[in-house]
Order: sequence, then structure tokens, then C-alpha cells
Amino acid sequence: MDLNRRMAPSLHVLRAKWLEHKKDPKHQPWRFIEKPRAPFREETFSHFLINIQDESSSYRLVHLDPLRGGGVIIGESVHWLDLACWFFEPQFPVKIQAWGSSRLSHGINLTFSEGDTATIIFSCCGTFDYPKEIYEVTSNAALFRNKFFVENEYFGVPGLDRETFRLQHDPFPELAPEGGFASYMEKYKKLTQDSDNVKKVYNQFTVDKGHENMLDKFADAILNDRPSPCDEIAGHVSTYLAKLAIKSIELGQALPVLYEYIRPSIA
Repeated sequence: MDLNRRMAPSLHVLRAKWLEHKKDPKHQPWRFIEKPRAPFREETFSHFLINIQDESSSYRLVHLDPLRGGGVIIGESVHWLDLACWFFEPQFPVKIQAWGSSRLSHGINLTFSEGDTATIIFSCCGTFDYPKEIYEVTSNAALFRNKFFVENEYFGVPGLDRETFRLQHDPFPELAPEGGFASYMEKYKKLTQDSDNVKKVYNQFTVDKGHENMLDKFADAILNDRPSPCDEIAGHVSTYLAKLAIKSIELGQALPVLYEYIRPSIA
């Protein structure tokens, strides 16, 4: 299944840094604690915020058709539902609550089996003048942030420095070679300043969302009999969660995620 976000290099690094901190938390020496006490259970959970801002004028009507396209929860948010499931493995989702429009702007909250949560905020009222995706993980008095696949920032953990990641396609390698988010924005501005349609130049300038890694790992799985980078069960789970999210919006309530649906027995 081509749910590529789980294969983005920058998100792999972010997840590894989060897991390391979760296993052995380290904090800044100036951290202020009013009164030493054992943490409440809720304070041990991690929270994954997936913030998506998009410009819906680019959507084809078939994408929004309830019978053929299904709306952006089915068409788009399956990517981030899959990402959240991959991020919190081996946990599994146990509850889902969604709100907004099943066709356009919406929010989805997933609760996982050990208490961690993921929240997807999808706005169709945004602008192509700014990158589409920002990811943030808060965990044990630390913040891990991914800025559109080109930069990771870390706060609250001593010794972790900002990291930058290469573009997948860069028509301006000589411009802002230091990389990172500010560099991306400078290159993007140059690319679009003389264009009257961002779609015309979109494929000339792309960040690494994991497409190349997904294809490489898929070929390796076939040639060398290795596990698929995103198998049919992962595709089934993200689709099942998307359908539950739509049902949650219809009913206006949280719904359980049935374990037998996400860990099915296949003869």
C-alpha cells in the first residue's frame, strides 16, 4: 500500500529520537518543578499532533463525491491515520472520535492501547503559500517537531540539535544551501514568484515524503522476500479507521475500534 508518510526519512528520525527519550528521559537542568511528586498517569502519555492546512480550490469534484471519491477523510486522511498507527506501534488504536465535515475540513482523535493519542487537524481553508504538513510530538516534558519533512526541531531534551533533510527534487541547489524550513520557503518563493499556477511547477520542487523509500523497500520485499514496508493489513486498518471517523461525525460521538478488525485472522 502506498501510504508513504510512514517511510519519510525525517519522520523516522523524529520517531527514533522520541522513542529514545521515552525510554530514558533527559531534561534541561533549568527545568522547573514546583513540588517533587510522582507523575499522574496522564502525564506519562505521548501526544502526536498532525496539522494539515490545504487549499480546497484544487480538489476535483469526484474527489468529494460520496459514492466515488468519499471525501478527504477517505482520500487524504488515510495517510495520517496510517502514520499514527505506524508511529505508535506496537500499540493499536482503541477509540476514535471525529468532528467537522466528512467531505472537507475535519478533526480526528485516536486513542491507543497504552494511552497515547494522535490528533489530526485537517483544514481545507489554508493556502498553497505555506507548506501543508507540520507534525508535533509532546512527551515527558519534551517537544519533537517536524516542519514539512525538511527540518526537525527538539525542545526540552539536552544534546538534541536541529536537523535538516534534503529535498526530493531541488531545482535551486545553489540557493539557501544550508537547508531546513527557511531554506525551503526561500526556494519555494523563487519557484512560484513568476508562475500564475502553482500546479504547473509543483513536481519540479518536492520534499521527501517517503515515496522513494517506499518503492525501494517494496522492491526489496519482492526480490529478497522481506516484509512489505506497508502491507495490505495496514491499508485495511487505515481505511477502517477512516470509515469509523465518518461514522463518528454522523453520530456525533466517540466509537470503539474493534481489535478483531485491526488484527484480523486471515486463512
